Amino acid sequence: MTVLFCSTSPPVPVSARERQLPVVQPPSSLSGGIGRSAAKRAARAEQYQLYRVRLLSGRITPREREVMALVVTGMANKRTVDKLGISEKSNRIHRVRFMDKMQIRVR
Repeated sequence: MTVLFCSTSPPVPVSARERQLPVVQPPSSLSGGIGRSAAKRAARAEQYQLYRVRLLSGRITPREREVMALVVTGMANKRTVDKLGISEKSNRIHRVRFMDKMQIRVR
């Protein structure tokens, strides 16, 4: 059985050196293209996530923003209710609606 290692980095894997297996380096044009396309994919994914957050956040009411701003700081629900002067039920409804609008799922 022949095992062939292909690496985009110059160092030969230790296991290949120990076993004296052949290592093939891809052409520099190919390895550079692989890195660039991965970077482009990562950049596009990040841009999509930012777009998605902006799109979804446009649906949130000012009160939902106020409630979630306090919740994400770690403030307890009782303190959030006292600070905003709302009922516990209203607080819970604002949190639930915010999470629904932002498509946040917690299990």
